[in-house]
Amino acid sequence: MDNKGQSLIIFVLLLPLILLLIMGIIDLGNYHVTKGKYVNEIKSTIKYSFTNENISKEKIENLLNSNIGGVKEVKIDNNQITITVKDKVHSLFSNLNYDINLSYTGDKVGKKIIEE
Repeated sequence: MDNKGQSLIIFVLLLPLILLLIMGIIDLGNYHVTKGKYVNEIKSTIKYSFTNENISKEKIENLLNSNIGGVKEVKIDNNQITITVKDKVHSLFSNLNYDINLSYTGDKVGKKIIEE
């Protein structure tokens, strides 16, 4: 008995599902890589501010602007620096976007970074 035709039909029917699954994995991977890049950049900027006592808000914003996109808000209070970043990651699928909302506070006295 020859099953080559049946195997071909099953493959053709399953191919769109397989491709959709692969595109979904790539799409979520892109989101997590982008989010990880943003988190690393925010934490690096806060750590940099720990070593430079007289760093200005403009200097922090310039560091962030040179490395990541989105809307950035920097607040410097007595011994704390808070960085908030909001951005959208475009999906492979036309009408789907992922939101990135990150907020980290750095305490200069304890040299700790707190995720909010």
